[in-house]
Amino acid sequence: MPVISKKMKNINYFMNRRYKLEIVPDLEEGGFVAYYPELPGCITCSDE
Repeated sequence: MPVISKKMKNINYFMNRRYKLEIVPDLEEGGFVAYYPELPGCITCSDE
């Protein structure tokens, strides 16, 4: 059985971190796309 050397972090660790938010224009459909590069799949879009 492998030994895990790193201590598991709880939800508060992740909630208190600062994440880079990127907002870019959506050139194909108009509006904007916002996402966090460090959180794959965490993305949203808006037309305003």
